[in-house]
Amino acid sequence: MKEKMAETGALLGGEFSGHMFFGERWYGFDDGMYAAGRLAEILSTQGNSLDEVLDTFPATFNTPEILIPVPEERKFPLMERLTGSADFPAGKVNTLDGIRVDFAEGWGLVRASNTSAALTARFEANSAEALESIKEQFRARLAAAAPDLELNF
Repeated sequence: MKEKMAETGALLGGEFSGHMFFGERWYGFDDGMYAAGRLAEILSTQGNSLDEVLDTFPATFNTPEILIPVPEERKFPLMERLTGSADFPAGKVNTLDGIRVDFAEGWGLVRASNTSAALTARFEANSAEALESIKEQFRARLAAAAPDLELNF
């Protein structure tokens, strides 16, 4: 996250895990209490409540973290096959950490888990239909890379 923030000049970065990274004052800082303090500071200068600010964000459809069981010795070779044959013509592919594909209507990500014998997947889109389409594209690519893999999404 810190690397991508430096590359893009982002002032704030976050992960689904809840990790928040700040690009000013304590560059790269990742601490829950610091994040809460900074949020309170920002809200105090805006004149809006947190609910009012959050209501301005677009609604999206997303999945929770999906763990796809894969034996430890297979997960990295499988990711190499998947990224090597990544065919997502409607999306922009990034293989920095696994494979992330950004589409006009959302994104999908599959990567090797660092903590378990599994692949980790997440998907987000502007509509339920777009979410299902993105998931289907990833299912097809995963099935091509590992036909015996049991997909649970």
